[in-house]
Amino acid sequence: MELYNQDYEVAIEVLGQSKAPWVNAYWEEKDKSEPNKKLLDFYESKKLATDLLMDNLSPEDTDVIAQILDPNNKLFRGL
Repeated sequence: MELYNQDYEVAIEVLGQSKAPWVNAYWEEKDKSEPNKKLLDFYESKKLATDLLMDNLSPEDTDVIAQILDPNNKLFRGL
């Protein structure tokens, strides 16, 4: 049971780290004199999708957690 919860906690950490580039890109674009709305929307949607998964993930979601923890799964390691 301990490994179960540890994997969940690590998965949450991986998700948090995976959204950092999107948050940074959003603010870099936002700070431009003429920010690109399409890019801002894209960055925001990536962040919101990650937030949604983090909010809804539970320790029982072992298949999703396994995908998040798989270092070969590029979906959770940025584009």
